[in-house]
Amino acid sequence: MSNIVKLRMVFCLLFTGVPSRSVAAELPGDSLYQVGSDWTNQDGEKIQLIGFRGHPLVLSLVYLSCGYTCPTIVSEIDQMLKKIDPKARERTKIVLISFDPVRDTPKAMKAFFKKRKINDSDWSLLTNKDESKIRELAAALNFKYQKTAGGEFTHSFMIATLDSDGVLKARVDAANKDKTALISSLNSVVRN
Repeated sequence: MSNIVKLRMVFCLLFTGVPSRSVAAELPGDSLYQVGSDWTNQDGEKIQLIGFRGHPLVLSLVYLSCGYTCPTIVSEIDQMLKKIDPKARERTKIVLISFDPVRDTPKAMKAFFKKRKINDSDWSLLTNKDESKIRELAAALNFKYQKTAGGEFTHSFMIATLDSDGVLKARVDAANKDKTALISSLNSVVRN
């Protein structure tokens, strides 16, 4: 590999937040972890999605002041987790990504967890001040959202499961739908 190519890779890693080719080469091409931006979690820490590598993931996009769809998503995830194998549950992480970074600050995320009585050792709430990064992730998941004139959002419903390499395994795109595929994809970790 030429020095110019190496220099470009280092530049890309340092200045764009995109994983270097060696890290990206280890990931499957359809891994969501290829989206290499920094996210802020409920503790105010900067993390990357690849930090969840090695764990099956339940993933959804939400905003915390939502009055209907997002609370339903959280409730349905909670109910689904009660139906998976306990060994799979021990390894599973839940990631909610907010597309409302103005209101969904780390303080608001912590308050949401407290109000919902969510154990944040298993759950992570993430957001990004750069809306283009949220849009990039949403596009990768074919998730649609749009801010309304009143400051709220219209948005898709989505609960997805990813394998330990960040590859989409199953998804549900409407409330009150059968979660068997999601549950099976999470239970498969104990069979592997």
